[in-house]
Amino acid sequence: MSTITQAWDSLTAQQMRERGSLKWTRWPGTIGAWVAEMDLGIAPEVAEAIKQAVDVGELGYMPDGLLTECERALAAYSRRNYGWDLDPDKIFVVHDVIMALRRILTDFCDKSKPVIVPTPAYMTFLRTIPACGFQAVQVPSIYAEGTWQLDFEGIEAAMSRGASLFILCNPWNPVGRVLTEAELDKVAELSAKYGVPVFNDEIHAPLLLSPEAKHHPYPLRAAADPDLTWTATSASKGWNVPALGAAQLILDGKVRQAWRPIADDVAHHAGPLGVRAATAAFTQAQYWVREVSSYVHENAQLVSQELAKVGLHMDVPQGTYLGWVDCSSLLERGVKGSPTTWLRENAGVALTDGADCGHGYEHFARLNMATGHAIERQTVEQITAAVNKLN
Repeated sequence: MSTITQAWDSLTAQQMRERGSLKWTRWPGTIGAWVAEMDLGIAPEVAEAIKQAVDVGELGYMPDGLLTECERALAAYSRRNYGWDLDPDKIFVVHDVIMALRRILTDFCDKSKPVIVPTPAYMTFLRTIPACGFQAVQVPSIYAEGTWQLDFEGIEAAMSRGASLFILCNPWNPVGRVLTEAELDKVAELSAKYGVPVFNDEIHAPLLLSPEAKHHPYPLRAAADPDLTWTATSASKGWNVPALGAAQLILDGKVRQAWRPIADDVAHHAGPLGVRAATAAFTQAQYWVREVSSYVHENAQLVSQELAKVGLHMDVPQGTYLGWVDCSSLLERGVKGSPTTWLRENAGVALTDGADCGHGYEHFARLNMATGHAIERQTVEQITAAVNKLN
């Protein structure tokens, strides 16, 4: 057992409440397992980079050289991990992934055409699209052979009617799938066939839980048209720094040309501390995210096994630190209304409501498992005890 994991094992729910993050304070007295932030702190190298900047007072506006360092760091990281010879000049710093999506929608997309979103989806996608004046066309995915799968017939039907953008999320929030090369190739094929641009969110790519899982960057697929591909990523999830405001767009072809006129203005709205943290993460702290992934995988195995004993189903995710829990059995046992609300009020565990992730997922809940083993055990104990009290 490493020193890092020993520290994680010692975490308690009370410590988390005293820390005061959103996840632990929205619903006082509950276990926070909803919003996608970790309880596991940050890598020492990332902390040191932030501390050094604060110590010397580097809290002003974004230096150009800092952006260049971050872009080069991400390029080197991509080369090491994916064999991707990524030109740093094709990387553009932004404040966050959703801000990038907003600019892409408002500056480059046709509001007369909808945005296609496979569901279940990251709930903020479903809020952002209409907020920007677009219709969101939800394409429910298929659960078959023990896994969630994109409904390519449904996606093609939606694309054939015309669309301004297709949302791809890989690894897939909230279900935890890491998409295969064949699945990515099919997305690229349909995008090219119908001329529909792809917004490709790879923010969870560093978080591979399953030892067999491998992340395949969408832009490397042979059929992925650079003119139709907007790729977004960030260190914010893998290294737990979402509040610092730094993400990256990877662009080529016509979309790169389109972004260039606004690139400097957008980049200087990112947070300098976030850019420093991302640079340190990409260059010095890959070992840390691997420790996190292995640790969360153990949590996920525990959760899946224990929830199954009371009729709640969750596949162990391949990537992300999120579990997608089927709570249908609670409705069958007499629970009225939202299972997520029932679990918060009766088990004292706050999860994300599946209804927020798309139409028809009201009986699901998203569970954040990026916490200490002791807290995770407490989480499943409280859930199972509450369920066992039902008829």
